[in-house]
Amino acid sequence: QYTDARADKPSIGYAGSPGHRRDFKYLAYTLTKLARKYVVRFMGYTPDGIKTELLGSAKLHEYPEKLSGAFSVGLAPLIRDSFSDCKSNIKWMEYSMSGIATIAEDFGPYRCIKHGEDGYLANRDWETLIENLMQDESERERIVRNAQERIRREYSIENTVHNWANLL
Repeated sequence: QYTDARADKPSIGYAGSPGHRRDFKYLAYTLTKLARKYVVRFMGYTPDGIKTELLGSAKLHEYPEKLSGAFSVGLAPLIRDSFSDCKSNIKWMEYSMSGIATIAEDFGPYRCIKHGEDGYLANRDWETLIENLMQDESERERIVRNAQERIRREYSIENTVHNWANLL
């Protein structure tokens, strides 16, 4: 049963493919525990054994609208290995531009996040960080606002096109 929910109440979520299954192995216990207290929503991939609301999947052109407001706190775990170190920070940007506060692995592509300013970087403190954001709506809003401003400033085509021009 798929839910077409928006973040009507604070919720924890993830959007991504089944290829991220390995990234969730060490978060399974924490999410199972938090799912007793909070709504947990997954889009695309659903981990085994965790009580979740399924948001289904989305075609590429539907993804931004479907992600927008789908949950309040977005998770971006990564296994710390050389493959993950080569990934991009796109999940932080997608979540942030969709109004979702990000908690990401303190590793590789997510080290661009300014901890406590435009997202949170997790080590072994996932549960604490999730709890704090779930209980503080103004903090979630502040994190999202800061992230959106930074993404527009540092990653938008209007502000980075000169880098491409310099390559010619």
